[in-house]
Amino acid sequence: APHNHQQCVANVLGLPQSKVVCKTKRIGGGFGGRETRSAIFAAAASVSSYCLRRPVKIVLDRDIDMITTGHRHSFLGKYKVGFTNKGKILALDIKIYNNGGHTLDRSLSVLERAMFYSDNVYEILNIRINGHVCLTNLPSNTAFRGFGAPQGMLIVENWIHHVATELKRSPEEIKVSI
Repeated sequence: APHNHQQCVANVLGLPQSKVVCKTKRIGGGFGGRETRSAIFAAAASVSSYCLRRPVKIVLDRDIDMITTGHRHSFLGKYKVGFTNKGKILALDIKIYNNGGHTLDRSLSVLERAMFYSDNVYEILNIRINGHVCLTNLPSNTAFRGFGAPQGMLIVENWIHHVATELKRSPEEIKVSI
């Protein structure tokens, strides 16, 4: 997010954005938090660089990087499932709660992806999904590989298991009938 970093650095230095040049190498690694969460380090480096009038580089140990760039969002899924005695799913009503932590960061996008994956690969004709990002007093969370999809799919597998338990059948039998 070079624009985000440019904006942050300009604000910290009290300069117009047009005076800040932001160059980004590939960030890779599948840990999406570096997209936005690294702005604080860009700001810190820019203050030092501006005062010293020379390039400054900040390199974090992996443990500090993980502490500061956040973790995968935890989710709570509450659901009601309508199904027949044979395991045919008739309706699904899901409420998804995403622990965003103390800042919003990418929590809305992660929640949106989890909602899109809340039916996984199954065809459910009658479905309602409501999602909520929860502001908590816990450390902020951010995007990780999968970007909410694993959480959404895990909720699906959970309610399938509950339906199977209720009908005294295997989850595989329920999956085949969906």
